[in-house]
Amino acid sequence: MYDYQFLATTQLFEGASPEEIQEMLGCLGAHSREYDAGERILHMGDQINEIGLFLSHRIFHVTPKTIRGKALA
Repeated sequence: MYDYQFLATTQLFEGASPEEIQEMLGCLGAHSREYDAGERILHMGDQINEIGLFLSHRIFHVTPKTIRGKALA
């Protein structure tokens, strides 16, 4: 499910072994989800009950002050 060896190389899990990371994520109830290209992850106004980490591909952050990731003039 998770590449614990890879996660151990990230700043978030710096100093933790793959085994420790596996235990931490288990205690936190972590789960994995894949998104299709172009699929919306959140909609403005959605209530957020979880946080997430994106481990691959590009994510464009769009805010009310941006359109398609580009700042409005």
